[in-house]
Amino acid sequence: MSVLPTQQGAKSVASQSASATRLMAPDFARGLTLLGIAMANATTAWLPPRAPLPGASSGGILNNSIWDKVTIVLENMFVHVRGLPMFATLMGYGVGMIAMSLYRKQYPIGKARGVLARRYGFLALFGALHMVFIFLVTSCFSTVVWVFCWG
Repeated sequence: MSVLPTQQGAKSVASQSASATRLMAPDFARGLTLLGIAMANATTAWLPPRAPLPGASSGGILNNSIWDKVTIVLENMFVHVRGLPMFATLMGYGVGMIAMSLYRKQYPIGKARGVLARRYGFLALFGALHMVFIFLVTSCFSTVVWVFCWG
């Protein structure tokens, strides 16, 4: 006896999901999270200051500028410390949505766990490669450029 849905059950599940409206709040939150990640990476990995400056890890403070100081405080309050909790929340939400979808389709527990493990295993591998190529390679390249240009 199979636990997978029959043809008629599959049609009813398909018609239910086709008629359901897409939730826009998670997509909006994902967009804000990606914007925050891009803003955080812009000052720390993609556009580091050329010379050692106070506040260099957040873009630097030129000529004791009050605008640079305000920007660094706001960036640290609303960009750097918000990305990780929002990312973790959205990842948990995604796991829950996929798990509920598989449950509604009557997937066996073992197969459902396999789907989740493959999906999030791939995302973990992608994150590890992202870390290596974005941060380590960028740091090495920035160090080499700094040594040759200002060393």
